[in-house]
Amino acid sequence: MISLAEILAILALLAAALALAAFVYLWRETRRLRRDLRRFDPVLQTLHRDLRVIAGESFHRGQDRVMLINALERLADQQQEMRLEMRMRDADQSPYAQAIKLIRSGQSREQVRRLCALTDAELELLFGLHGHGIGGECASDRLSDTGS
Repeated sequence: MISLAEILAILALLAAALALAAFVYLWRETRRLRRDLRRFDPVLQTLHRDLRVIAGESFHRGQDRVMLINALERLADQQQEMRLEMRMRDADQSPYAQAIKLIRSGQSREQVRRLCALTDAELELLFGLHGHGIGGECASDRLSDTGS
């Protein structure tokens, strides 16, 4: 019959054998992983290099986008300034200026009203100031006609 000491010794030997097998397995796996790492290292370096290039391009595209946005904002500001300038230049083309041109060219009140969308009071004033002696009726002429 096997004594307790012998059983413990056998168990100790089995444990040592298992530990040795585990050590050999881990040692082999470590060697395999190192080999794989050496094989993949150039690939990883290439990927790392490519990633840096992509990140750099992304940064430059971001800068380009900011520059484009700034340029568009400047263009919008310039366009607004040009519109204001055009309005200032076209002030001569206001309904009053157009009406004065029409009155001086001999157009009737109704035609000036229709083309320039002016009120009766505005028409009275413009015809009174600019219609005298050009075939248009002056405000003073109409007053004298109604007062007689």
